[in-house]
Amino acid sequence: MVKKSFFTTSQNRTVYYELDYKENTEVVVFLNGLADSIDSWATVKSYLNGKHSTLFVDLIGQGKALDEDIRLNTGKDLNFKISVDEQAYALKEVWDSLKIKSNFHLLGFSYGGGVAIRMATLFPELIGKLILFLPYIIRLDLAFPIQRLWAGQMGFLKNLNLFKPGMSVIGDSYQKMIRDYMNFRFSKHIPDSTIRRVSMDLTEGIMPFNAFEYFHELPQQSVHLITVEHDTLVPKSLYYEIWSRLPEDKKASWLNIKDGEHLIFEQAPLYCAQWIEAVLNFKPSPTPRTFEGNSYRMETREKTTQSPYPPFSPHSKIS
Repeated sequence: MVKKSFFTTSQNRTVYYELDYKENTEVVVFLNGLADSIDSWATVKSYLNGKHSTLFVDLIGQGKALDEDIRLNTGKDLNFKISVDEQAYALKEVWDSLKIKSNFHLLGFSYGGGVAIRMATLFPELIGKLILFLPYIIRLDLAFPIQRLWAGQMGFLKNLNLFKPGMSVIGDSYQKMIRDYMNFRFSKHIPDSTIRRVSMDLTEGIMPFNAFEYFHELPQQSVHLITVEHDTLVPKSLYYEIWSRLPEDKKASWLNIKDGEHLIFEQAPLYCAQWIEAVLNFKPSPTPRTFEGNSYRMETREKTTQSPYPPFSPHSKIS
């Protein structure tokens, strides 16, 4: 069964999805990066075709969902500062409407990774494997622990009404910096100014979310983390902090792609597709597994206590 449809949420906003459902197969739900759409999964969709049931989703403000919202509200100034909770509940409404009597594996990339984390903590009973490619965790001005310490101290002073004018200036400056930076970063990647503006709104909508606060609520042994070594957007130390702060009973696997960049699905779509298939075939392990990858050589090695690391290919029989 293949179904493509728009869905109007209880918030009266549009979500678009494409479901390819096959009886007796597990369902994998895919959540896009910030300015991406279902179309960005073309290689993954082709690679997994027939092997798993798939549900690809354009959340509120993304892809065809955004096009439809604009079409239905011509002339209106829509607010796309959508919170991560709103996106998670919208996804839950879509899933409920499909009436599939099972749970599902949830994969989120970047922005979609933040939504996936919240979805997994709100509805843990629905989630099998939680596959997080470079997930949104925390706003970038708090990416380093020292920044969080400084922000906490400034917040304390603000609550005492000390230096209050300075606080608003700092907050406004960060918001302006984010918009200016994203406008520059997305100018070539997203030439359409409307989509670029909406992407910036979505960024502001997710910024209050601090995923670290929810790690303890994630399903047991669910988290399969994928990070990259050369991210120009997110500091590498944040990815290492994610793995170190995840409770041991939540971890399943971590792949760090040594030659990877933030737009990893553009850089190495086939490598990513093969790794997704490998993760979907993993069986539960008593201890978390860690891997290092090279996407250009299509090579992945599992880290062990022994040396050298044994070579691993996504096509190998590994469970």
